[in-house]
Amino acid sequence: MGFFKIFDYTPEELSLAKQNLPFNSPQVWDLTGLLNLEQLKTDCAELSAKYSSLNKNPKKIKQQFYLSYAIGIIGTPLLAPLAFSLDDGLYALFLPWTYTIYLHSTYKKLAIDLIKFKIALERNWIYSPKKSYAELKVLDHFFPEIFFKGHSGFVEDIYRGKTTYLDKEYHFYCGLFQYTTGSGKRQTTHNKHFFSFYTPKKLSAKFMLKPESFFTKFSKKEIDLESNKFNKTFSFTYNGEKNDKAINIVKTLSPAVQEKLLLMKERKDDFEVLFSGNVITFCFEGILFKNLHTNFKNSLTIDQRDSEYLDNELNKVIEISNEMLQYLD
Repeated sequence: MGFFKIFDYTPEELSLAKQNLPFNSPQVWDLTGLLNLEQLKTDCAELSAKYSSLNKNPKKIKQQFYLSYAIGIIGTPLLAPLAFSLDDGLYALFLPWTYTIYLHSTYKKLAIDLIKFKIALERNWIYSPKKSYAELKVLDHFFPEIFFKGHSGFVEDIYRGKTTYLDKEYHFYCGLFQYTTGSGKRQTTHNKHFFSFYTPKKLSAKFMLKPESFFTKFSKKEIDLESNKFNKTFSFTYNGEKNDKAINIVKTLSPAVQEKLLLMKERKDDFEVLFSGNVITFCFEGILFKNLHTNFKNSLTIDQRDSEYLDNELNKVIEISNEMLQYLD
């Protein structure tokens, strides 16, 4: 249907948007080795062209929503007799609101992509808004503890870049991770977001930190640290014997790191941390932007609070990583 095509831009406008992108070839840490700068330029040019299309007619979004509300208000009473005469017929009442739901999800996704794209341009990071199944396969292979889960998985909204914290540069790779479990009507979609950091000092012990559970509480691989609260909150998983790993793990997780991880647990609830070689990966439940301040129905301007939120999330995990690096040889 024509009104489901909400972005109008020509191939020429797309080509111009690609030419105007200030992407060069910045030196970035590419965790997967699959960086394709030309493809990313094309993907981001499409995003830029969509935004330009809306800028040409700022009232278009409100007009689309008004039309969708009218369809919903008119269509609901018309389908009411059918809805109450059939088994599971109540689902029919949602049909007139399909366009409204489509608009909400489309514009929210666009707002999130544009926020991340804008931040990437400001900081000379590389951003990829598209789904990637290939990159997840690489992550599955090298970091299965985090990424080898369920099926039909992919990563998207990927950043490759570097940031400065306390006068130190940190290279990172971060994004969204989605996968499904089960099948048919029992299929469940899981959404997570993650941050991976390169550490110049290589960890000698590979281990994972995750929330304590009934099954891990009595594990022989549990390692007691200084904080009793930390010991009750988190559990360890690793390969090899406990004595071989305990010293390195205890040295890495200083009392200050333990305290910061506990504060993050209170704020973020479930999350996992994998320490592997030169890479530290934090994986959190849910999407990154749960409460978006930018609202394209009111304004096409990116709300600064959304930009600041991403910076804050990045800095919190860097703070923990920075604290840990002080205790590595």
